Amino acid sequence: MISYKHSEMTLHYWRTHRGEHEVDLILAKGKTPVFAIEIKSKRKISKSDMRGLLELKKEYPSVKAFCVCETSAPYEFEGIDVLPWREFLEFIDRALT
Repeated sequence: MISYKHSEMTLHYWRTHRGEHEVDLILAKGKTPVFAIEIKSKRKISKSDMRGLLELKKEYPSVKAFCVCETSAPYEFEGIDVLPWREFLEFIDRALT
């Protein structure tokens, strides 16, 4: 999708230096993370599911963080947007143009 949209974004993952927390997907412009995405295949998200995103936001407080999952409705959890995967795909499609 990134090359199709001719976006300047690049794809990465993120892990703490000690390897205890990670984030599935980072979309960045240059070396600056813009979107951080954790992907879960469940409906109910717990704080432990968010640890990687919460740690990343300590280092990059301006990053827009998402947990994409099978929830039926979007909500916010400690500054992280929890979205149904279809809504996230619509959002990221618009964001990359």
